[in-house]
Parts: sequence; structure tokens; C-alpha cells
Amino acid sequence: MILKEFYDFVINRKRKNERVKSVKKFAVGISVIGAGIGTLFTIKQSMRRKDMDREELNTVEKIKNAVEAEKETIKKSAANVNNEIGEAAKDVQEIAENVKEDMQDGFHKTKKDIHKTKKNIQKTLHNVSKELDKL
Repeated sequence: MILKEFYDFVINRKRKNERVKSVKKFAVGISVIGAGIGTLFTIKQSMRRKDMDREELNTVEKIKNAVEAEKETIKKSAANVNNEIGEAAKDVQEIAENVKEDMQDGFHKTKKDIHKTKKNIQKTLHNVSKELDKL
């Protein structure tokens, strides 16, 4: 049961890692796009600001705000994913410890059973030997 949980946990961890990678790639993409848009708008804005009417200026500001909002959302998502990964790592460590303890307990029980079986076989052989001596 614990091994199945450990296997499921590892599979879920891989999926989470893939999601984290995707989020990071998305964050980098949005950051690059945001930086590119910011750079373009900064260069163009200095040249065209006098000629822009209010509607164009509002559109540029809306785009900047949207990019910044997405950037913050991505940062928060990445932080949440990192926290989840940390918790998952702790869970894996705990499960591994439990598996280790279970295996040690099983080893000791098996060792005791082997010794009991050995003693029983020795008794039986001794009894058989006595019986053969009687004959």
C-alpha cells in the first residue's frame, strides 16, 4: 500500500514538475514579451507622445497594465508551485522513511520466523533420530 502511494506520489511529482517547467517557460515568455513591448513603447513613446491622442495613450497604458498584472500573476503562481514542490519533497521523504521502517520491521519478523523454523526443524530431526535409534 505504501509503495503504491509512493509510486503515485512520484508520478504526481513528475506532473507537478512538468507544470512548474511550463509555468516558468510561460513566465519567461510573458516577461520577454513584456520587456519587448515595454522597450518598443518606450522608444516609440518618446518620439510619438506629442502626436498621440488620448485614446492611443490609454490603449498603451492598458496593455502595460495587463502585462504587469500577468507578470505578477505568473510570479505568484511560480511561488505557489515552488511551495507545493517543497511540500511534496517533504512528503516523499516521510513516505520513504515509512517504507524504510516497514522494510526493517518485515526483515526482523522474517528473521525471527526463520529462526523459529530452524528450531522446529532441529527438533523434528532430533525426534526422528531418536525414533530411528529405537528401531
